[in-house]
Amino acid sequence: MLNKKKSASYFVIFLIIIISFMFYPISSSILAQFAGKQDRLIESLDPKTNANEITVNTPENKTYAAPMSGYYPSTYGFESDNDGSDPAGWDVFEGAGYVNVKNEMFNHKKVIEMYDNTNANHDELHNSFTPQTYGTVEFWVLSDTAIRTFSTILLDDTATSVWGNGIGWLQVWGGTFRYEDSTGLHDTTKILSDNTWYHVEIAFECTTGSYRGLSQDTWRIVIDGEQFGDFTFSDNVDNVSQVYFATRGADNNYRYYVDAVGYSWDPAYSIDDNAQEGLMLSFETGFTPDWLGFSLDGLTNQTITGNTTLPFPSEGIHNIQVFGNDSLDAKFESVIRYFSVYEINILTPKNETYNTPMSGYYPSTYGFESDNDGSDPAGWDVFEGAGYVNVKNEMFNHKKVIEMYDNTNANHDELHNSFTPQTYGTVEFWVLSDTAIRTFSTILLDDTATSVWGNGIGWLQVWGGTFRYEDSTGLHDTTKILSDNTWYHVEIAFECTTGSYRGLSQDTWRIVIDGEQFGDFTFSDNVDNVSQVYFATRGADNNYRYYVDAVGYSWDPAYSIDDNAQEGLMLSFETGFTPDWLGFSLDGLTNQTITGNTTLPFPSEGIHNIQVFGNDSLGNQYKSGLRYFETNTQPLIEINSPNASAYFGAFAPNYDISIIDSNLDSMWYTLDGGSTNVTFSNVIGAIDQIEWDKLGNGTVSIRFYANDSWGLLGYTEVTIRKDLEIPLITLNSPSSSDIFGVNAPGFNITVNELNLDTMWYTLDGGSTNITFSNVIGAIDQIEWDKLGNGTVTIRFFANDSWGLLGYTEVTLKKDIDIPIIIVNLPSSDKIYGANAPGFNISINEPNLDKIWYTLDGGSTNITFSNVIGTIDQTEWEKIGSGTINIRFYATDTSGLLGYTEKTVEKDIENPIITITSPTFNDELIHPPAYSISIDESNLESIWYTIDNGLTNTTITDTIGIIDEALWNAAQGGAVTISFYTRDVAGNIGYASVIIVKLTPSGGPAIPGFDILIILSIFSAASVFYIKRRFKN
Repeated sequence: MLNKKKSASYFVIFLIIIISFMFYPISSSILAQFAGKQDRLIESLDPKTNANEITVNTPENKTYAAPMSGYYPSTYGFESDNDGSDPAGWDVFEGAGYVNVKNEMFNHKKVIEMYDNTNANHDELHNSFTPQTYGTVEFWVLSDTAIRTFSTILLDDTATSVWGNGIGWLQVWGGTFRYEDSTGLHDTTKILSDNTWYHVEIAFECTTGSYRGLSQDTWRIVIDGEQFGDFTFSDNVDNVSQVYFATRGADNNYRYYVDAVGYSWDPAYSIDDNAQEGLMLSFETGFTPDWLGFSLDGLTNQTITGNTTLPFPSEGIHNIQVFGNDSLDAKFESVIRYFSVYEINILTPKNETYNTPMSGYYPSTYGFESDNDGSDPAGWDVFEGAGYVNVKNEMFNHKKVIEMYDNTNANHDELHNSFTPQTYGTVEFWVLSDTAIRTFSTILLDDTATSVWGNGIGWLQVWGGTFRYEDSTGLHDTTKILSDNTWYHVEIAFECTTGSYRGLSQDTWRIVIDGEQFGDFTFSDNVDNVSQVYFATRGADNNYRYYVDAVGYSWDPAYSIDDNAQEGLMLSFETGFTPDWLGFSLDGLTNQTITGNTTLPFPSEGIHNIQVFGNDSLGNQYKSGLRYFETNTQPLIEINSPNASAYFGAFAPNYDISIIDSNLDSMWYTLDGGSTNVTFSNVIGAIDQIEWDKLGNGTVSIRFYANDSWGLLGYTEVTIRKDLEIPLITLNSPSSSDIFGVNAPGFNITVNELNLDTMWYTLDGGSTNITFSNVIGAIDQIEWDKLGNGTVTIRFFANDSWGLLGYTEVTLKKDIDIPIIIVNLPSSDKIYGANAPGFNISINEPNLDKIWYTLDGGSTNITFSNVIGTIDQTEWEKIGSGTINIRFYATDTSGLLGYTEKTVEKDIENPIITITSPTFNDELIHPPAYSISIDESNLESIWYTIDNGLTNTTITDTIGIIDEALWNAAQGGAVTISFYTRDVAGNIGYASVIIVKLTPSGGPAIPGFDILIILSIFSAASVFYIKRRFKN
């Protein structure tokens, strides 16, 4: 059942499709005809509009800071009327001359001129309107002969001439305004002057409505804001429907002018609209208007008869559109015209793209942009003692400069500016002269100075064609020479404190002229601030000119050092008020205070906006509209790598650059000054190897170029070095003659390679390489310790960043054996006495450095150079008897120390002899026996004498008998027997005894020998019997 239903449904759908195809041509034709009729019906219902049939001329598509001069808003401003024509919408009676439109009269444009040249009749200007029971009529009036009569008459709708019923006449009569009321004509106190515009306002009230405070049937006048009245009507009228302006028949040969007649009942006019100038709406139509109107800012249409003047709109962006109908009721409209109204109107920069700065304008604190040609510069004092100091519009491509003309040698000219005292800062300016050999001075003074001769940092002068400066010692020339008619950029920096401003010491200053620095100089006077600057000519010179431009102060927040070195964009504007303060904001940044037009540093590439602000003396705030503009600077190229003065070898260097430009077109570089240009598309890459290979060793300048789609070209370059030479190593130390010990030697090398990469050395032929970074250092101790005694070769290597290798080497000696000392003398088995012993040593050391010995354990060291010598006697004598250790030392050149010592005996004690027998005064006939004892461990020999040493008899035993022969030879009587002994050190000891030799008869051997003599000898011998010591 379901399948049958589906089949039926498919059949119906198929049938509908077939029928649709059959009727498609007919139905589509019918639909097309219906659509056409519908379009024509809509067309007939909707009025035609054509934006090309009305063209708005003014206001223009721009910013208005002030009204359009001479145009006053009104009901009738005569803006569409031609010069010399009758005014549209008015009746004229030319009974005494003519009543015509005049293009301009004393800054009022499009006025009515009423010329009365006969006293037989008068002229009339007449306008009728819908009867008004109250209202205000306003206008401007001027006369070239104010003592002649001129009447303004407001009449009702019954009047057919000036003599009809009205509220009363307002007349200029004999140079004074007078009025008519119900009692007659009366003078006011308002006196008129010739050729002066007066604003007149007439208000009336015919009802009880108290319009503007008026009673019924009264009127008043207000002339230039001064009120007269209220007055009663002169006639009994209940409305006002016409106005007459008329000359007087009895007067002649004079003119009156009427402008900007306004009616309060005009919906497009408000009282006092015509008191101030406005914006004229002027336009052209391509049809004959039956009706015209306009809409301001989309508000309700206001009917007009043609061109008209609008009250000056409020600040902001506005739009206006004009509409019209022809007699067939075809509708037309203008394109919407946009304009803006600001009390500040920016003139430049314009709403356009700037590819370059504005020629001749330099950013500065004082650029004189708002000053008129021939005027004194605003903000500066001038002294014109020798000519004049004026603003000049242009001089050698600098615009708005100061011209200082000195035409007498009896005085001088000055340009002076004062500012808040600064303890440091920079003053910059441009200067030019037509006669550079003449003198020109720039003087920075402190706040105590009252003339150019006050205290300051020192004078900067152009003197005889050269810049010279003053310091604490006087005036001195620089090497900077000036040419005529050439601009020079001058910068003066000073520092009064210890703050080191720009690297300056306290109380010093410097100058920079066209980038060349001179100084630092000491202050010429003791000052602690700078608060004024003078530019001055010289009294003794004449007939020359100097020019100053773009004075910049570093403490000006809107100025940075060197801003005035390049041209910029001039911000110029006009104001509709008297400024008490002005400032601007670029790209929404903080306001910068200015005094008027000023020049800005050329902004970076991109879209920018600028806005000017201002206050008047009452604190009212004003601002301009945002002015948008675009800067398209030449491409800015920054080279990130390679760096200046970098070294490269055989392989071409890589490059990395940054380019700032939103419209970049192409990039290329050259290595040969442009003979070959290599185009590239990536800012990171490698210099073409083929081009690099063409260049030899030395400097290479790579210049990168970029241009944008505007055709602006930018470039920058970097100078690098191509180095195809290996590093050159000079070995300063050690040298091949040097000997070193266990301590590793130091080294000192010089590497001639500006692109040095790595340095290393080896002690073992390269098995071990020691890298180092300082050309002065010490060989690695660990590596040195690995080497034994003998020769060592140290090879130093250096390579550059592209792999070029240089080396040098030195072979030196390593000595790690200590000196060996052999003592030949003195001998350990020998005893030495008072005389210092000699020495004889042998030293086994090929690199002997120093030898010395000590007798006292090192407290005193005796240096010697000969291996054979004598121990120092003085040192020997300091030591008593006993053992002495003599230690001999030797060092080699590597500092190794060897020593040995010899122990010797020192004996300086005399032997002690004791005679046991014979005894004193023994009397003997025969040779006596003797017996002695000797205290001496190092005995060498013994002897005696009985004849005072004429004969010495050696003995070997301490007991014996005196030699008989000697005894017999001795005479009888007292005989002295002396015993002697000597030790091996040469010390001698002795003892004596006196005996008596008897003759065989028993008597003394010497007759008469008195016993007293013998006793005396005995006593002497007893006293002398002591141990005596003698040195050999």
